[in-house]
Amino acid sequence: MDPAAFLDDDGKVYYFWGQFNLKGGVLNDDMRTVDRKTIKQNILSEHEHGFHEGASIRKINGKYYLLYTNISRGKATSLAYAVADNPLGPYTKGGIVIDNVGCDPKTWNNHGSIECFNEQYYVFYHRSSENSIYSRRACVEKIEIW
Repeated sequence: MDPAAFLDDDGKVYYFWGQFNLKGGVLNDDMRTVDRKTIKQNILSEHEHGFHEGASIRKINGKYYLLYTNISRGKATSLAYAVADNPLGPYTKGGIVIDNVGCDPKTWNNHGSIECFNEQYYVFYHRSSENSIYSRRACVEKIEIW
């Protein structure tokens, strides 16, 4: 569910996937298969981190920030983040970045990513709109990362 790839400074490409439990590993040189020896289960879990799906990872100031859809408030309406020293963890839950609860009566889903543009970080995400779980609105907000 919702795969993501991350190219690290050392040239390794990490691949992440999963719903309720995030899994990950290092891609082989063919860029199509994952080295089975590197696969890690439960990088994030629903129980411990509120992980639902939609992982997005970035390296910022030497730390790995993993943004994901959080379901700990009963619906997958918020984006949370976790931080680690290694792409495959272990991760420490940081908190909620975006919370769409109440933005629309039919709010359900939220996915996003962090990007830096002109030395300013932004979080890009979507939320439900028009009182429908099928209508989505793209959004962007400035954020600060310490």
